[in-house]
Amino acid sequence: MSTHLLPAGDPQRAILTEAISALHQTPVGARVDLRTNSDYLTDGILRWRSGWERRNFQTAKGRPVALADVWKTLFAEVDARQVRAVLLSISTTKSREATHHAHDAISVADHAPQMS
Repeated sequence: MSTHLLPAGDPQRAILTEAISALHQTPVGARVDLRTNSDYLTDGILRWRSGWERRNFQTAKGRPVALADVWKTLFAEVDARQVRAVLLSISTTKSREATHHAHDAISVADHAPQMS
C-alpha cells in the first residue's frame, strides 16, 4: 500500500492529482482499492462519471464540468486498472481541517500477485 502527500493549491485539483499519481504507480491491469476520505473523488468515479461522459463533460445544467481535463486523466488511469473506489468513514469538521490534514486522504492497495 502507498500513501501520498497532496500537492498545495486547490483542494479538489489536489485530490484528483494525487489519485492519478497513486494509480499511475500501480501496474496496468492490477486490481486496486482506491481508499479516500474524499466523497468528491468517489462520487466523481462512481456517480457522476457516466452522466458527464454522456453529456460530453457538461453538467446537468449545461455548464462545463470543473477540472474536466483532470477528471479525464483520472478516468484513463481508472480504466487501465480494476479500481474499486472506497470512501472511508471518518469524523470530520466541515472543512476537513483544510487540505494540510488530507495527507492521508488517498491510499492505494495493489492486489496484484506478489512475486516470490
